[in-house]
Amino acid sequence: MDQSYVTRKIGDETIIVPLRAGIGDLRSIYTLNESGAEIWDMAGRGMPVDGIVESVCQHYEVSEEQAFQDICEFMDDLRVSGLLPDASGSGG
Repeated sequence: MDQSYVTRKIGDETIIVPLRAGIGDLRSIYTLNESGAEIWDMAGRGMPVDGIVESVCQHYEVSEEQAFQDICEFMDDLRVSGLLPDASGSGG
C-alpha cells in the first residue's frame, strides 16, 4: 500500500491525512472508527475479504451477508480515496 498519508490514533478513532506534494491535504481528512480502522488495517495487509468478514463477524453482532456488503462498500470507498490499492492490483 502506498504510504502517501499520515495517521494518528486519537481515542477510538484513527485520523488519516493524505499527503499531496509532501504536504498534508487538510481538505481530505478521513476519520475511521475502531471497526473501520481494523478493516482498513486488515485490507492494507492483504487479508482477503472473506477473512475480514469472518473477523468482523467474530467481534461484532452482524450477519455475514451484511458484513460482506458493508465491508465491500467501505473498501471501495477507501480505494476511490486512494487509501487502498484498487482490486485489480494496478495500484491507486
